[in-house]
Amino acid sequence: MSNQLLTIIFLALISFCHSQYISRGQCSDRDRMNVNTVDNFSFERLSGNEAVWYPVISYANNGDCQRVYFTVWGALPLSTEMDHLWKNVSSGVWHRRQGRVIWDESYYPYGLAVLRVEYPDAADVMVYRVIGLEDDEFAIFYRCVNVNRRNRQEFLHVLSRNPSFTSEQQARVNQFLRARNLNRAKVNLLQDPEICSS
Repeated sequence: MSNQLLTIIFLALISFCHSQYISRGQCSDRDRMNVNTVDNFSFERLSGNEAVWYPVISYANNGDCQRVYFTVWGALPLSTEMDHLWKNVSSGVWHRRQGRVIWDESYYPYGLAVLRVEYPDAADVMVYRVIGLEDDEFAIFYRCVNVNRRNRQEFLHVLSRNPSFTSEQQARVNQFLRARNLNRAKVNLLQDPEICSS
């Protein structure tokens, strides 16, 4: 009985660590030095006139049927409103979370896409790098947080303008992630039109 309990606890820990993607090393280590932001970033390119983004790949499944909209405002937009929707497939209930995405002022003059994501109901600000952006195809967001002196926690979100990638787009994204040593175990998020339409 105790062996079964230990096995269950061990598997639960593996699942937790995998979904959080905690790895050895620090965010500033050499194997993360090539995780650069896109050049010439602008919120207009990201928002695409409020066109929908579909999160399709992540290190962890944090919701199905997700949709993300960015609404730019202001003459020189340094921030945008973000509307994030997702569905609980089991219950059929849709959820919504709204926040603000702010271009970090210390990176803005250089055109580097380092963004702060703020939610009104969250105390902590999340900092993401936009490391890939093809206006009509995909956007790749990456976040790294040092957990302690030996470990880091990494977040990866790949968004598409369509509910799924073509095989060519998927190959390009995979190659892009491999070149930056980010091609770890990933989750393909559910974007099935039949399930997500209702």
